[in-house]
Amino acid sequence: MGMFMSLSAVIGKTEAEICDCLATYAMNNSGVFHQEEFKKDVLDACAISVTNGNAVIGWPNDFYDWDGCSEFISAQLKATVFSCHIHDGDLWMYVMYNNGKVVDQFNPIPDYWDDSLSAHELEEWAGNAATIASYVPGISTGDIDKYLVRWNLDELSEPAYEGDGTVQEDWQLFDFLRKLGVIVVLNEDGIVAGSTYRFRVKEKRVAEVPPQPSANPAPTPIAPVVQAAPVEPGRPTPVAAAPQERPVAPSEKPWWKIW
Repeated sequence: MGMFMSLSAVIGKTEAEICDCLATYAMNNSGVFHQEEFKKDVLDACAISVTNGNAVIGWPNDFYDWDGCSEFISAQLKATVFSCHIHDGDLWMYVMYNNGKVVDQFNPIPDYWDDSLSAHELEEWAGNAATIASYVPGISTGDIDKYLVRWNLDELSEPAYEGDGTVQEDWQLFDFLRKLGVIVVLNEDGIVAGSTYRFRVKEKRVAEVPPQPSANPAPTPIAPVVQAAPVEPGRPTPVAAAPQERPVAPSEKPWWKIW
């Protein structure tokens, strides 16, 4: 199994501002957020570091709404936020928010989860260096456009820029962020180094169907067919749960993430 990592890069905001946002997000989702030192990696551990005026948030191992939380931070702080993910060591990707709206997104293997995407759907995940340069101070399109290419897995690749430590691989994310002025430092456990916080929110679940009375039970009703929400192109398609004796609401954890 390859590496899984989720982190967010917040442009031009302080740790204090981000902490206020995360405290609000946790309160809104029946969770907790407070500073705490950890002697070892724990599921609820969140780390925040700030370099060059830009912040990195390393999300807890069991937190899966990094896109939603990045959107929340972007909206609350009127900031540019990159929600980044490394998936199973196979690829890196981001969704970029400004003022809580998606303005750009990139996946070097956009058909990783679905090889039937149309040309238009593939293009939606191509990334746009000019868009990034318009929101991130101090960079030009030429500083980053060589990262935003679709990978050809049948050919050997070279570093995108002189001085890069990676080629077309998962860790290229850190070279890309470095060009944006976002420095990611990992500790000896391979997680983001920085101030540590306990961050946990209540997992949202749909209420279970109540059991039928035991006396003279009525026939078990057939659960209504619910139209699934459309899956955004470039994102993984959920796998249907196995049949149950009575309908049980599935967890909102995406099947393609490890917990």
